[in-house]
Amino acid sequence: MLRLMARCCWVLLVASASLAIAQTVTVRSGNGSVGGRDSSVTFLLGPANTDFSSSFTQADFSSAQHGPAAFIIPPNPLWVPGLSADPNAKWIGTSSSSSSVQGNTALYAISFTIPSVFSSATLTLNYAVDDGLGTTQPGLFLNGQAVCENLIATTNQFVQEHTLTCTGISALLQVGTNWLYFDDVNAAGPAGLLFSATITTSDLPVPPTISVGSNPYGITFDGANIWVSNSGVIAAGANRNSVTKLRAIDGVTLGTYAVGSAPCGVVFDGSNIWVANNGSGTVSKLRASDGAVLGTFSITGTNPFAMAFDGSNIWVTSVNGTVTGHVTELRASDGATLGVFAVGNSPSGVAFDGANIWVENYFSNNVTKLRASDGSNLGTFSVGNLPRGVIFDGTNIWVSKQR
Repeated sequence: MLRLMARCCWVLLVASASLAIAQTVTVRSGNGSVGGRDSSVTFLLGPANTDFSSSFTQADFSSAQHGPAAFIIPPNPLWVPGLSADPNAKWIGTSSSSSSVQGNTALYAISFTIPSVFSSATLTLNYAVDDGLGTTQPGLFLNGQAVCENLIATTNQFVQEHTLTCTGISALLQVGTNWLYFDDVNAAGPAGLLFSATITTSDLPVPPTISVGSNPYGITFDGANIWVSNSGVIAAGANRNSVTKLRAIDGVTLGTYAVGSAPCGVVFDGSNIWVANNGSGTVSKLRASDGAVLGTFSITGTNPFAMAFDGSNIWVTSVNGTVTGHVTELRASDGATLGVFAVGNSPSGVAFDGANIWVENYFSNNVTKLRASDGSNLGTFSVGNLPRGVIFDGTNIWVSKQR
């Protein structure tokens, strides 16, 4: 099955891989001294002994943000005294006597800042609450949207510490200021909230760029190292008409080796690196262990461009402008030509699917399927304007198009 990608990438970036960068932000209740007011948590006062009667609106969330500061209160004797996960967290309420006489339902609000861009995020909440987080309303909100609804404890809410972790919150977060809200519902008597919330974000950093030669074009991996062809086709520069060998683990340059003119495609055959010299009409074979040139082989047609290895032989496309192109099959052991097979106009991509060779024909707007065992043409398939690359995923053939 063919699958198409809308555009072709013309720029090669050679970079080392990096681990994701993680950042954490923790906010808690009780920012200050017991008996004082919380410097970070504010609230919207609710009913004495029930949840808010209607769904929260943006006006309610705004009122919670701009409401009075929460009171930092001593724990009721029946409450868990603190959080093992965050000993700095303290109980808060709607009045100084919330833990001893009569408390209230309240929508508490606290802000936090996400400093930089991220791709994923997780919220971990350690808490205890009298009497519960939400009943008729959800108990926890992030930027006005309910989160972690099925993870909130419904028993022993204030006699022990509870922990929940919810993922999939990245779509609700934003770089800059964010708000976390708690619907602390009082059923009767004292009421209070104790919490510590940690938001962890992660993202892949922009990878460092590694310098190679002039106008890098083709790239392949030999199991330990990266090989890049330096074509020099756009502008002359250092190390043109060469291939550079980079240690994959850290990008250190292990060597640069001269090949033919305007090298483009590169492929690894298990022991050696093969390079299509587009400007020379030849293919170079280099020993992967040390870069020694083991041979230079001519192919049928001009401008060799892309290559594929089928386990025994090397297949090389020849880009001939708008005339019929060819694919040359070379024996990998000695570079001998085993066959030359006509395909479409300007073949510039080639892939092996385990049994067949697929060739992308740039100016013919199609791909050709050849049987690898004998080069027989098994079909030509239209793919649209200016296909530019082809690859096999184990089941399907994917073809990129310039437009």
